[in-house]
Amino acid sequence: MSDSLVTNAEDQQMTGQPHDLRRKYDVARHAVADLATEASQAAKDRLTDISGHASEWMRDKSGQLKEKTDLARSAAMTYVRRNPYKSMAMAAAAGLLIGFILHRRRD
Repeated sequence: MSDSLVTNAEDQQMTGQPHDLRRKYDVARHAVADLATEASQAAKDRLTDISGHASEWMRDKSGQLKEKTDLARSAAMTYVRRNPYKSMAMAAAAGLLIGFILHRRRD
């Protein structure tokens, strides 16, 4: 009779273990899924933040580049208006030089 009591106690302990392990497994699986979701959201938020900073930096740099381009164009136009003959001579010389270089490459 004592054997049946030990066996019954062991059976109760054994049957409780799979349910307990299953519950712990489910809790752990949900915790990992929650962590993965949080990590994914944090990564998305960080990427959005970085993207915003990059866009702002690009707008800033493109504005600076436009200003410098406008200044260079204005300076070139002022120089040409003040020195028209000199500008035409430099343009002709540059054209001849480019033509000479291109002609030499074909031969």
